[in-house]
Amino acid sequence: MEKNELFEMIMYHLMEEALKEEEKEIEEIFGELNEEQTLYLSDLRKKYFGLGMDIYVSVLNFSKYFRKMAGDVQ
Repeated sequence: MEKNELFEMIMYHLMEEALKEEEKEIEEIFGELNEEQTLYLSDLRKKYFGLGMDIYVSVLNFSKYFRKMAGDVQ
């Protein structure tokens, strides 16, 4: 298994656990959410997850570029 695949698998597991904790906290504060509220939260998570992945990919590309410029990557 490649480093990136392992990293992605670990990150997915951590995010899954974080989402479960977040859902518990939300239910403790607001009680059971209705379908509309759940869909709204899911949409927000999807948008912010996409933004986070865009930032992650940009940072990876940025670091590869600078390593290439430094002669570390062929």
